[in-house]
Amino acid sequence: MFSMLDIMVNTSAIGSFPTSILEAMIFKVPIITLYNPGIMNIMRDEYNCLILKDNDASSIGDAVIRLLKDVELSNKLTVNALNTFEEKCSFEKTFDEISAISNL
Repeated sequence: MFSMLDIMVNTSAIGSFPTSILEAMIFKVPIITLYNPGIMNIMRDEYNCLILKDNDASSIGDAVIRLLKDVELSNKLTVNALNTFEEKCSFEKTFDEISAISNL
């Protein structure tokens, strides 16, 4: 499914870290997301995603158009998102952190 997407837009500003963002990172789909405290330790505006402050159609539309027009930015975001996933969110990284906490 993600291979068919040009851009992933997350409009949820509540809850923890959405799984859909992780999936987009893995499949190298550029991400536009609303500011959400649950994602701020992993997602960085203009580095691995575009973070919107306002949940309105104009802001979302402007961000989508920007990514469609700026292929270089889109590519940078997807490469950095995949690198971020591998550094902070991969199964191996998560297992290592849990093992360290529980002395496995």
